Amino acid sequence: MGKDKAVFGVNFADGRIKGYPLVQPRTKQDNQFIVRLARGNSDYSNNHFIDNNNGIVSDVAMRLMWSKQDSQSAMDWSDSKHWIAKLNKEEYLGYNDW
Repeated sequence: MGKDKAVFGVNFADGRIKGYPLVQPRTKQDNQFIVRLARGNSDYSNNHFIDNNNGIVSDVAMRLMWSKQDSQSAMDWSDSKHWIAKLNKEEYLGYNDW
């Protein structure tokens, strides 16, 4: 991304893992993203996914947990931080460290 501010993300349509710019290069408008929660180790090179049948998918190889439900709306970085803080306070899916 050069010196542009970006967020690390996964494109769930095609599986690409990359940096996504916070600002649209052409329009200079803020990008908005749908947020999917993840927690645990960050090494994503070897996966072994298990559906826990409780709204969470675990990657037992990397000790990551993913919420099966995303935010269902686009958010900027600030909104996503507030949303995560709210979910952590509510102990979403039994956890407070998303």
